[in-house]
Amino acid sequence: MNLNYNSLCTVFIVTYYSEDKIRSCLDSISNNFKIIIFDNSGQLNNKKKIENSYPNVNYIVSKKNLGIPRAYSFGLNLIKTEYMFTTQPDVVLRKNCIDHLLDAALKYPTAGIVSPISYHNNRYILDGDHKALKIDKSNKKIIFDYKDMNKNIYEKIPEGDLCVEGVTGTAMLIKRSFLIKVGSWDKKIFSYWEDMDICARIRINGYSVIKARKAELDHTAFSSHNLDLNSSVNYFRNWHYSWSSYYIRIKYKQYTSATLYLLRVGVLNFLKMLIYFIFFKKKYLTSQAKFYGLTASVLKRPSYFRIKN
Repeated sequence: MNLNYNSLCTVFIVTYYSEDKIRSCLDSISNNFKIIIFDNSGQLNNKKKIENSYPNVNYIVSKKNLGIPRAYSFGLNLIKTEYMFTTQPDVVLRKNCIDHLLDAALKYPTAGIVSPISYHNNRYILDGDHKALKIDKSNKKIIFDYKDMNKNIYEKIPEGDLCVEGVTGTAMLIKRSFLIKVGSWDKKIFSYWEDMDICARIRINGYSVIKARKAELDHTAFSSHNLDLNSSVNYFRNWHYSWSSYYIRIKYKQYTSATLYLLRVGVLNFLKMLIYFIFFKKKYLTSQAKFYGLTASVLKRPSYFRIKN
């Protein structure tokens, strides 16, 4: 590790009933970096356990679940280092990952976000690494349902550093001053699409989003919570993904795409609810979550759904 880097970067991790995963993540991060954990599940008993095991960790317990964007915004205001590294409890960083990200950030002065290469069960998957979006900088919008991008260019692991339009929120090294200039995270979103939204605003404002080839991590998707919460988290995930997918299209004035999404997801899941109601409870609840989340977004209701503890 470059010991000079610990003064440049603070790690910020949002957790939600993640005690079964968080230690593997923390073990993969050099103890020279200051780490802040923001616990959205309000688990006071974890604070003492984690802080005793990891002296470089400040464990903050939230009184209520703030979601992802509000928690990250809290961290953005709390952190004083030039860079903020955000990641998730179900991530394990490979050797010197943060160092490689900082190398790239310093190499590319216009980089607002630098992200590592992500592997899922040792496989490289394009949509698990970055998103094939098109960002129209002149008109300040994301173009959704983009069909012209040649994904074959990106399906293989990049041979070197790569400029992209958007990266997933699995892990991001963020230049704080750039993000503050473009407006931080959108607090209307509770979960999902907040990563693409900040990538879009970074790009629209003339900064770059970089994939740093030497920085790597392993990610076990949708596993940051305890296993006994799977059913509740699955409902939550589908509800908020539908809410945010419609909201983000309206935000960027992509009304045709929003209408198509409404017809495709709304009508399909309404029909599935009718079909699955009696015999397939699990499938019914998944379709219900998608339909209810989308309906709330169309009616301009807040992203209100929460898991009842």
